[in-house]
Amino acid sequence: MKSIYIIADDTTGANSSAILLNKLGYNAISLHKEYEDFNPASVYALSTNSRGVDKDTAYNRVFDTLKRINDQKAILNKRVDSTLRGNIGYELNAFLDVYPNKKAVIVPCFPKSGRICKENILYVNGVKLHETDVAKDPKCPINTSNVYDLFKSQIEKDITAISIKDVHGQNLARVINDNLSVSDIVIIDAITNEDIEKIADVITKLKLDIITVDPGPFTYYYAKSQKKHRKILLNGLVCSTTPLSSLQMKYIEENDGYVYEIDFNKIIGPEYLKYKDEVLNVLKKVENNIVIITSISINEDKVISLKDVGQDIGLTQEELSDLLNNRMSELFIEFSNYRTPDVFYTSGGDTTLAFLNMINSYGLKLSEEIIPLTVYSEILGGTFNGVHLVSKGGLIGDEFTINDIYQFVKEGKNNE
Repeated sequence: MKSIYIIADDTTGANSSAILLNKLGYNAISLHKEYEDFNPASVYALSTNSRGVDKDTAYNRVFDTLKRINDQKAILNKRVDSTLRGNIGYELNAFLDVYPNKKAVIVPCFPKSGRICKENILYVNGVKLHETDVAKDPKCPINTSNVYDLFKSQIEKDITAISIKDVHGQNLARVINDNLSVSDIVIIDAITNEDIEKIADVITKLKLDIITVDPGPFTYYYAKSQKKHRKILLNGLVCSTTPLSSLQMKYIEENDGYVYEIDFNKIIGPEYLKYKDEVLNVLKKVENNIVIITSISINEDKVISLKDVGQDIGLTQEELSDLLNNRMSELFIEFSNYRTPDVFYTSGGDTTLAFLNMINSYGLKLSEEIIPLTVYSEILGGTFNGVHLVSKGGLIGDEFTINDIYQFVKEGKNNE
């Protein structure tokens, strides 16, 4: 799952948005002090305590907080007060300055708390916002119920609005696409949670790169939709030299997976660094759900003798095996830093250990045996702390085993 970062202007707001996401299987953490040790597939709610401060301070606090987050694939949320008090526009400006290629979608509604938006007017329990007691807040007074006006008075970007009629209509995808093609920000009406869920599903299917702006429900439904429609990514590293491994690679390649067969002489040779960059340039363009990097040949007739090659270059069989596993792991880790998977797959004990040592993991939390000698676990510590790993012996299974493992992982991830 993607990590989610909620930036709120107060701690109670951060907590109320984050707790909704626990229902999706996330670990939600609320932070009120600076923190940078973020783990994957988690929810972090960060309070900038900026609702009542001046606009420049609010902007700078949000800007600085976002700069500490180094996760381009995460879901980003500007949590706003359910009555739109505070520096809502100035803080959204900070988001769009840090992430200039993203668009912002504002759904300022919390139906279960009586906050709905019709024709761009925010209602609180049936009363227009500016007519409620909250509008008299001495620190953050509200003088209009018009959501567009509230944001536009503070923001420098283009804004458009989508009415409830369009939300209930048959062409919502086209309407959202058209609006975001001409503006940086779109405000969308919603009356019920069903409206919000529809908006979230449409945006997910359009594959738009957005910042969610809301008091909680829209981010919840957007994260739920992302989870429902997401691709499950498996990155595999296979260095075992058995005929069975060759059969498994061949089956994956013939069934929508991608197998990159490493040039053995180049991976162990003096031009390794140049070769590694060449391989990474190829792998970064691959979009298959399953990507396997392997040192074995899919052609079963091509078998490499580590003993013979080692003698030719002055290394023992064990030394050559260590060199191969370490360089393969280094390449694999660099690729996985670019494409963080839902699950790692490794075949062979030496391969698995080299990978775990190189990412500075101190152990595995063992979860389940998929088939005999094939274990589903969670990485503890290091670069990929919390990411799942399937490790398998090189002689285990049949030609369908990797596909069976992927289906097992996919079913489990979709049920998380």
